[in-house]
Amino acid sequence: MRKTLDQERSSMKKRTIRIASIAIAAAIGVSLSACSSSTGSTGSDQTLTIYGWKGNEAQPAGVPEINAAFEAANPGVTVNYEFIDAGATIAQRLQPELLAGTGPDVFMVTSSEITQYQGNGYLTDLSDEPWVSTISDQVKPFVEADGATYAVPLGIIPIGLWANMDVLGQAGITTFPTTYSELIGDLETLKAAGITGLSVPNKGAYTADALLNGIASTLVYRDNPQWDANFMSGSTDFSDWKPSVDQLVALGDDGLVDWKSSLGVDEWGQGLQDFKAGKSAFLYQGGWNLADFQTAIPSVQFGPWPASNEGPQWATMFAGVNWAVNAASDKQELAKKYLAFWADSENDQEFLEAEASYSPFDGGTSPTNDATTLIADAVGAGDYRLLAATTWFPQTNEDEFGQDLQSLFLGQTTTDDLLSKWDSFREK
Repeated sequence: MRKTLDQERSSMKKRTIRIASIAIAAAIGVSLSACSSSTGSTGSDQTLTIYGWKGNEAQPAGVPEINAAFEAANPGVTVNYEFIDAGATIAQRLQPELLAGTGPDVFMVTSSEITQYQGNGYLTDLSDEPWVSTISDQVKPFVEADGATYAVPLGIIPIGLWANMDVLGQAGITTFPTTYSELIGDLETLKAAGITGLSVPNKGAYTADALLNGIASTLVYRDNPQWDANFMSGSTDFSDWKPSVDQLVALGDDGLVDWKSSLGVDEWGQGLQDFKAGKSAFLYQGGWNLADFQTAIPSVQFGPWPASNEGPQWATMFAGVNWAVNAASDKQELAKKYLAFWADSENDQEFLEAEASYSPFDGGTSPTNDATTLIADAVGAGDYRLLAATTWFPQTNEDEFGQDLQSLFLGQTTTDDLLSKWDSFREK
């Protein structure tokens, strides 16, 4: 799954040369047999309209480069790409358009949205596309509904612990913690030095939600990788998560984080800016921040949350960024060609590199980065779990999950009551 850094640099150089050559040839009207093909769209309009929540300045994700390469490989085609903020913003824009039978030709969807949109007849069935057979078995359930495939996965993205090694160095700490004892020791050392250890911005309830899942990846899933299926069948319940919740709560009880104050800090704005400014040593966030963080903090390191003192620390992965085709689009073949372009491992590298992500395809190439070695090692060893976005953890349950944790930090509920409440997720 991994390549050496020298191999990756060589591969990146070759891709850059290839994309540049295609663009030059297209500009002077030369037909490149290796790249040219009919667009397959109906009529004379060769503009493909696409909505996505990746591709802006903060999270470029390689989208502009991949779109430019697609245009170069398909002379006469124009990609009209519109960035729209994730979550409610893109949903509020997209859903009325889909209902009206309009909207973009291609749009980004989370795994949990696929079932919803497919149930309303908004998605094109892509089951016959050649790339479908190459999707890894672990990822397939996240792009399917009723046994059919309705989206192309762009990558599996890690969510983990970011460390500013410069800030750690101010307290004499020189290595990334790989056990729970090391992590707690580092946080105590930082506290004694008057340095904020772990930043937990949690205004939108995301950080605690993500961190608890990160702890459970090791404490629950390492010994029971089939926990999600067992939970859905009723053969286990959330009492298995008690040690994970206890670890989360202990961070506050021991004075290593201030969960109550964290409720006033936005995890997508101020929280990210504060970490990049060196105001804390650690932050729990997604791999999609790699390019942005490395620009601000050249020393940054990224790894799984070290939840135990023995055995491998399991990574938490998110299989939720996908492209789907609008069933109402009159450019079905061109839209499918766009998805197939992304499904090509060589083309997808720009996205995977920017997002610290890993290929969702069997035999796909995953990039390496000096900052993400610990995550890459876990993925390469199979020591990871994918968030259960298509079963008990769709967006609605995730929102409730995070809000329940906020209530726990405010003393409005107990751990036992919270765990019992979450057992209802199997029915929702």
